[in-house]
Amino acid sequence: MSYQQLKAPNLSQTGVVGGCLAYAREMFGAPGGVDYAWQAWENAKYKHEASEALPTDAAVLLWYSYDGNEGHVTVNVPGIGIYSSPWQAGTTHAVLASVAQVEQYYTTHLDGGTQPVVYVGWSEDINGVRVAEPVAAPAPAPSGQTISLPASATAWHVYNVAGPYTLAHATHVLDPAKFGGLKYTVVRWIVPNSIAVINTTDFGQVAIYVASGTGAVIS
Repeated sequence: MSYQQLKAPNLSQTGVVGGCLAYAREMFGAPGGVDYAWQAWENAKYKHEASEALPTDAAVLLWYSYDGNEGHVTVNVPGIGIYSSPWQAGTTHAVLASVAQVEQYYTTHLDGGTQPVVYVGWSEDINGVRVAEPVAAPAPAPSGQTISLPASATAWHVYNVAGPYTLAHATHVLDPAKFGGLKYTVVRWIVPNSIAVINTTDFGQVAIYVASGTGAVIS
C-alpha cells in the first residue's frame, strides 16, 4: 500500500535522553498532552501491528514497550533511518538502521540494560496529529513545483532514485555555488517536502534531500 505524507518530519529536531515523546511529537509539530510514550501509543487512532510492513514512501511513528510501561517512540524515515531521542548524554538525537538496532541500543544503554525495549507496532498519528495516510497511488508533485538550491552551497549530494538516501550512498555531487544557485522542477516526491526526484543535466534523473533545515527552498 502507498502512503502520502501529511506532515513532513523536521529532521533537524533535537532532543534529550529520556525525552523520546517530546522529540517525536516536535518533529511533526504535534502538541503535548500525555507524559509517556506508551500513553501516546494507547491513544493513537491509526495503529498498525508490528507484523505489518512499514510504509516505504512516508515517515511514521514506531512504538516500543519499555520500563513497564513508560514506552519509547521513534520516527521511521524511509531511505534514511529511524530517528530517536539520544541514548547518550551530550548528543541531540540518534539515527538507527533498523528496529532491531533500536531495541539493542536502547536496551543496552538505558537503565543499565535491565529494562528491554521491545517494538510493538507503528502508527500514522501522534497526539492527535495524523502525519501520514494510505492512498491508492503516490501523489504526484504539484504542477510546476520547484526546488532552489542556494548559491552558498558548494556541495549537494544526490542519490539513485531507488535509494538508499544516506550520505554513504551518494552517487554524485551538485555544486550550486558554481552556477549562482540551482533550480529544478520536482518530478515526484519520494518523501513529500523531504526527498524529491529531479532531472539533472549531468547526472540524469536522481533523488535529492531537501528537507527543512537544508537551505533548499521549495516553491
